[in-house]
Amino acid sequence: MPLCIAAVRWLFGSSITAMHLLPAVFGVIVLILTRSLVKKFEGGLFAQTLALISVTFAPMYENTNSMLEYNCFNRLFWCLGIYAIVCLLKTEKRKYWIYAGIFAGLGLMSKYSMLWLGGGILIAMLFTRQRKYYLCRQFWIGGLIAFLIFLPYLIWIVDTNFLTLEYLRNYSQKQETAHITFLSFFKAQIFVMNYLTLPLWACGLYYFIFHKTGKKYRLLGITYFVIAVLCVVMHTKFYMLTAFYFVLFASGAVLIERVIGKRRLKWLKVVYCSLIIIVGLLFLPLVRPVLPPQIAAEYANFLFNPSKSTEPKNFKPTMLPSTLAGRFGGEEMTAKVAKIYYSLPMKQRKNTYICTWNYDEASAIYFYRKKYKLPIPISGHLQYYVWGYRRANKESSFIIVGFPQKKEDRILIPNFNSVKKVGQTDSKYGLKFNNQPIYLCKGLKIPIEKFWLDNKDMHP
Repeated sequence: MPLCIAAVRWLFGSSITAMHLLPAVFGVIVLILTRSLVKKFEGGLFAQTLALISVTFAPMYENTNSMLEYNCFNRLFWCLGIYAIVCLLKTEKRKYWIYAGIFAGLGLMSKYSMLWLGGGILIAMLFTRQRKYYLCRQFWIGGLIAFLIFLPYLIWIVDTNFLTLEYLRNYSQKQETAHITFLSFFKAQIFVMNYLTLPLWACGLYYFIFHKTGKKYRLLGITYFVIAVLCVVMHTKFYMLTAFYFVLFASGAVLIERVIGKRRLKWLKVVYCSLIIIVGLLFLPLVRPVLPPQIAAEYANFLFNPSKSTEPKNFKPTMLPSTLAGRFGGEEMTAKVAKIYYSLPMKQRKNTYICTWNYDEASAIYFYRKKYKLPIPISGHLQYYVWGYRRANKESSFIIVGFPQKKEDRILIPNFNSVKKVGQTDSKYGLKFNNQPIYLCKGLKIPIEKFWLDNKDMHP
């Protein structure tokens, strides 16, 4: 992912349009794969149209195709891996295990959640005739390729004292995932994939598991349920499984086409496709920034109250749903930090560091730092912890951004001789979590190494 982003920035710069380029391209690739799958399942024009409409107007996909984040890379490699498995099942050409291994390795380098897809397939194979591939040479070659591609990351995990394992443990204990149930998990699936596509992907599962012409792909149907069980048992977020649905849309569309064709219910084609589009368009302003912020906020309140969001309290939006709210406040915060930074005497400024509580704030400041001529920010959160505190020392001053006010007495005051509130981030449309005081702290009482270790945060 960093390499792809660097290439885009080198070619097109860092504009908002440039940052949206990769997600859009990946979304088009998924559409191409979806159409190809329908054709492999021997579907006609209506099946292709229905599947493509369903992929295009699924709220989760609408959101993923508009945000440059790991999820858009992860979704692409899930789709490519599933596509390779479909080709394997259709042709029984074992070379597709090698392609699947390549996609699995690249997917693992983008996000570890590729393990759920790989694990789901490996477990599902035990219940189908595809268990024969456990003795296949190409199967093991594909696995070796995936391992070798993933090896640099494994080395990094060891080199960083297994911080990833600490992160995964914390991830499973998060408030919004710790009490997940099968009912809540599938309710979320129905919502984010568009309510009206439920009959479609349910037909897709039926086609894979029970239909006489679809049973050759039974491995995929069982894989879906295995991954769903793994997600609930391991307390993952609801969107872990969403990349799988494109193949269910394809198979479900083929089955529906055959049923409608036999019963001469062709009028249902236009009605069903139109309803999916309408629902997708209704939810579009909630997952993509297609409306001005104030109008989007009014629209969100018209459909539902964002303050009643199921997100944890700190992550609730101020006016917009969290899918949009997280896109706001970054530049305003950076401008306030810059004003504080340049209010300091030149001598003090040279040894002043901007330290954030969360990687969100650090990333925003890093993105806008050249415009506001700020130093690279530091943070103890996730990857920023690994990058370290740079050249900070006990004599340094710190502009602390995003630390919750309740943390002041526990973290800042005991560790600094001087703690002064000098500002406040306040985004009208952003997340409440990001609206926090800004502190200027001086006179670190303990070694910087200990302060850094004490404030390590491997929580999502």
